Amino acid sequence: MALIGLKCPNCSGEIQMDDAKESGFCMYCGSNFRVKDEVQRIQVEHSGSVSINRDQELENLIIRAEQKIKEYGATYVLETEIFNVGNKLSENYIDKILDIQPNHPKAAELKQMLARAEITKYNAAKKAKRNAALIVFSIIFLIGLAMYGCVSQILS
Repeated sequence: MALIGLKCPNCSGEIQMDDAKESGFCMYCGSNFRVKDEVQRIQVEHSGSVSINRDQELENLIIRAEQKIKEYGATYVLETEIFNVGNKLSENYIDKILDIQPNHPKAAELKQMLARAEITKYNAAKKAKRNAALIVFSIIFLIGLAMYGCVSQILS
């Protein structure tokens, strides 16, 4: 003997019935019903397919990814480590979006934006290295000229 929770088919009142009994009645409205019919009706009601609308979750992830791109994108030239952290955070949000909806257009756009930012960051770092090399070369050259001038004066 087990008690099962049912709803009255007439008034939707919550009732507890013994599953061993064939029929029962609602203590709220007095209607009679067969226990097995009500159990079967409940099983049919709950056996349908369920769909989950994740549009709001997707929208929130897009907003967070855009925030991280803006937050860290502005500092990437001077502080590449911070940019790398922000880039990774943004990529995580974008990956979550693509896990939920693989062809999400805004996520694809943000992924391309990050790729362009990576290229820009790479080019900026390359330019900075080249400029540093030019500065070092110029200093060495000036030191060499100064030494040549000193040697020339000594020899003359």
